[in-house]
Amino acid sequence: MSDKRKRPRRVQLAVPGSNERMMAKAAASRADHVFLDLEDAVAPNAKLEARDKVVHALNTLDWRGKTRCVRINDLHTKYAHDDIIRVVEGARGRTGHVGAM
Repeated sequence: MSDKRKRPRRVQLAVPGSNERMMAKAAASRADHVFLDLEDAVAPNAKLEARDKVVHALNTLDWRGKTRCVRINDLHTKYAHDDIIRVVEGARGRTGHVGAM
């Protein structure tokens, strides 16, 4: 059993995965939990580029002290499979635990 103390999640911040400026602001914020959204917050014509922006943000921004996850597109869409592959492979080993929701 781990003796790590659980951190309270007082603030959860949702950020469009297509907006680099907002992801940088989220990383610098005092939010406890940030989720980078590839689904509803991203226009259909920006979804492919948003994937790369999310991976870049996960790998380069300072997320210290934050739980972060990525909201992928619905599993019944043409985007979901590649969302999972790109995010998990692209962010592997650089960001700690990466979760998709």
